[in-house]
Amino acid sequence: AAARLAAEQEVENLSGLSPNPEKDIFVVRENRTTCLMAEFAAKFIVPYDVWASNYVDLITEQADIPLSRGAEMKGKCGTNESELELSWLDQAYTLKLSFLKEGHNTSRGPEASWRLSRIQFTYDTSERTYFKDAVS
Repeated sequence: AAARLAAEQEVENLSGLSPNPEKDIFVVRENRTTCLMAEFAAKFIVPYDVWASNYVDLITEQADIPLSRGAEMKGKCGTNESELELSWLDQAYTLKLSFLKEGHNTSRGPEASWRLSRIQFTYDTSERTYFKDAVS
């Protein structure tokens, strides 16, 4: 039977190193080799319902949810697929980014890059920091 070694996964939030205070830097490593480094800012605009002042009608409000600089991170390096997952406010908000490796030919020969293939944002409207008086 072939022995399988588990790769050592490591994630790091390097937001303090970004020259742009609006952006965060996130790194995913495997066996001390960086497979993903992402620098970006994000704000999510989510509509939600609240009771109108007559407590009969529902009206729509808007939550502006910024990506927190203190977000918890998880990551996974794969041969052709990698992931970065960020969560904040006790996992009330989670952003999961999936990447696919793409190869292409250049004048210097074959090269590979990572392409963002999926974005998933989940949120809990019972968390009141951004969803004030939300009707569930």
